[in-house]
Amino acid sequence: MYNDISESMKKVAFWGRIVGYILVFSGILHAVTGLFSYIIGAIPGIIEIVLGYYLLKIADEASQFDWETLELSTESIMFLFMKYLRLKAVLMIIGIFFFALSFLLLSTTSNDYLPFP
Repeated sequence: MYNDISESMKKVAFWGRIVGYILVFSGILHAVTGLFSYIIGAIPGIIEIVLGYYLLKIADEASQFDWETLELSTESIMFLFMKYLRLKAVLMIIGIFFFALSFLLLSTTSNDYLPFP
């Protein structure tokens, strides 16, 4: 059982770093391109950078996993993961809201752009 948890923590550390760096890089790209369109357009990129930072912190905690401080490490990882999930949920809700808003605005202004009659 202990070997399974240790292997899982190694995988979390490995994949957390990869996905974390990708999120930070894509967040920087989105923030820069969002600045060109409008100042508020940079906010999703900034949120991606923060999400990547949380994943990198989770990967660091998982790589430093120690059996003597099992409770402290697990608590820290779960706290960071909870923050990551909460921020990701807020980002998804905002995205769904703006998608619905743009669909409603598009459907009320003109039917020429819709794919159905």
